[in-house]
Amino acid sequence: MAAILLEQKQTAEALVYFNNALDLSIQYNEQDKELLADVHQNLAYCYTISNQTEQAIPHFKQAITCFGQIHKPQTLAKVHINLGYAYNQQENFTQALANYEAALQIYLQLDAQNELANLRQ
Repeated sequence: MAAILLEQKQTAEALVYFNNALDLSIQYNEQDKELLADVHQNLAYCYTISNQTEQAIPHFKQAITCFGQIHKPQTLAKVHINLGYAYNQQENFTQALANYEAALQIYLQLDAQNELANLRQ
């Protein structure tokens, strides 16, 4: 439901559902790191597009922690880019740059792994 509301640009309503999803995820299924990461990522995105970057940043950080634990490098890189954007909106250019660079390093590692895999074929 939250994703549908988000698509319809009903961000405030989507935030309610995503916050409920976070509460339920923590209460009943904390072991599902991917679900937890997705909920944090979606909450952060909602807060960001609502110009509430102060609330978005902790959720981006939690998503980064979770995606790092479950080894989702492409998604992890995207979250770093989004966190960089949030910091940029706050004019915290040092943190923005650090997150953009973290995303770049992940993409470079993925590219190197793909090149290595191609060599093995």
